[in-house]
Amino acid sequence: MSDWMILNGQLVEGGEVALGVKDPGLAYGFGVFETIRFRKGKACFLREHSERLMRAMREAGISGTLSLEDLEVWARRLFEANEVEEGIFKVIASSVCEGTKIAVFVRDVGLSSEVKPMRLRVSEICKSSLAFTSRHKTTNYIENLLELGKAKADGFDECLFRNEKEEITECCMSNFCFAVDGVLQVPSIDCGLLDGIARMKILEAAPTIGLEVNEGRFSIEDLGKASEAFVSNSGAGTVSIESIHSKEIEFRFPETKLADRLRKEIERLEEEAFA
Repeated sequence: MSDWMILNGQLVEGGEVALGVKDPGLAYGFGVFETIRFRKGKACFLREHSERLMRAMREAGISGTLSLEDLEVWARRLFEANEVEEGIFKVIASSVCEGTKIAVFVRDVGLSSEVKPMRLRVSEICKSSLAFTSRHKTTNYIENLLELGKAKADGFDECLFRNEKEEITECCMSNFCFAVDGVLQVPSIDCGLLDGIARMKILEAAPTIGLEVNEGRFSIEDLGKASEAFVSNSGAGTVSIESIHSKEIEFRFPETKLADRLRKEIERLEEEAFA
């Protein structure tokens, strides 16, 4: 694969792109981004991603406009230049001294067909339910990466966060759901978490497969009633959780049927969007 990217609408070689050390995007992590899956040379749920990115830019006061049409053209040029058909690409809108830089680049090539259940650890870090960084995908991701690194060093795949009220929110890289008595339990956005596109598609897909959904506030103790739990993000889709570990207790989840059904239904929605 070649190393081409789109910078403010222009196709450039990736090695030529730089941020100044005084730019807010580099000095303070002042930027927002989207991570988008692409299949068959087409971006998945691009409208939803572009709308969320523009909303985050407005709320952060990052200047500039970005239309769905722009993103469609840029993504197509990006895939053609890099000669790739499937994988993950990223869009970053970053504040710089002279205005805004919008960079679009391929992050990962190829999509894994192997989906293995994950082991999670409950983080001791408290995430504020009101923080901008809790509710948006920002380039200030150091806390998530540090916690993810610690979890992986101890043999886990991800970690699960709580807010200041000890309510479950989300994972480092994914939204989180669990099932109790066949009802899908989804942490509310008000708890302080990303309004994930994969999360949105789960809420859309659930009724079509006859699944009842309860958006609410949940504690770690509520997981003791669950038969199943899973994470979701735009890159990996829906992935089952084998177990969750905290200092006090370990939870195991014997079932994967709801996650499997939702994964297939969301893949169907992707295909439908391509038609």
